[in-house]
Amino acid sequence: MGFAVPLARWFRGPLRQRVRDAVLGDRLAATAGSDHGFLGTVLDEHHSGARDHSVPLWSLLMFEAFLRGLSTRHRRGPPRASGGLMRTQANAAVLGGPTR
Repeated sequence: MGFAVPLARWFRGPLRQRVRDAVLGDRLAATAGSDHGFLGTVLDEHHSGARDHSVPLWSLLMFEAFLRGLSTRHRRGPPRASGGLMRTQANAAVLGGPTR
C-alpha cells in the first residue's frame, strides 16, 4: 500500500523552479511534439492551484532526466566492456555466484 508522495505541493513549493526549468528547457523543446505554450499553461495552472497537473509534470520531469542522461552518455561515448560480464553486488543475486 505505502504512502502518498506530495508531488503537487512540492511542485508548487521547493521544486517549483526545478520543474519549470526542466519542462520549459531546451531538452524538451527539442523533442517532437513539444508545445512550449501549452506546457507553460500547464505549469501556470498547477502553480496557481487551479489544477493539479502533478502526474503529467512528474512524467515530463522524468522524461527530461532521461534525455539529460542520454546526452551525458553520448558525450562520454559507449560503455566499454572489460572482457566479459562483470558481476557486481547489485546484480549477483540475479545472476547468481560471486562478484568480481
